[in-house]
Amino acid sequence: MTNGLYDEATKTTPLPHKAIALLSGLGWIGKDNLLVTEEYGSAFCMCTVLTNAQLPTENKPILTSSCGECTVCKDICPAGVIHGCTWNRNVHRDLILDVYNCIGCLKCLANCTWTQKYMKNNSYKL
Repeated sequence: MTNGLYDEATKTTPLPHKAIALLSGLGWIGKDNLLVTEEYGSAFCMCTVLTNAQLPTENKPILTSSCGECTVCKDICPAGVIHGCTWNRNVHRDLILDVYNCIGCLKCLANCTWTQKYMKNNSYKL
């Protein structure tokens, strides 16, 4: 573990940004184990601010995957580490993605149908 924040052996952190975003209702976990939003796909960066400030809260439902039968991320993965499993609260990360052999190319992110829809609607080309 490095500074108590990131565990290289398990490739985990105590409180991932993705978990916070999921619990806040921002999106769902895609078949590539990335957070996907209806508006941006996976084409965004996240940060988390932890505070003890008194802020209003509201309970948001955990969104279920909207990936459907799509397997673009699995099909495009050059390392073959995406298994094509649909996430739910009972599915362990290792059934979705082999994080230990992922090469970090981000082809799954860039080619996601939801990301492509955002890019097309905003005149971006990859």
